[in-house]
Amino acid sequence: MTKQLNLTTDEALVLQQIIESGEEDLTGLTESLQMSRPKLMSQLSRLKNKGLIKIKTTTGDWWVSMSRRGKQTIHYMWPEMSLNY
Repeated sequence: MTKQLNLTTDEALVLQQIIESGEEDLTGLTESLQMSRPKLMSQLSRLKNKGLIKIKTTTGDWWVSMSRRGKQTIHYMWPEMSLNY
């Protein structure tokens, strides 16, 4: 990685949950992380701006998955997690 990537603790927790589930909807993330919807949406927005996740909108819901850059970052930061990916 040529660019330093700074993640907050909350961003790292959200990323970890997305990694473990593969793809998750906003409601599922809110429940599994026990995080308020506005706070989670803020974290997702930051992660999307960093290019680490993709967000697809469907009928009234958001589906969140890892982007290619996110997968590469996870492999770099947590090599043990990439074994499951």
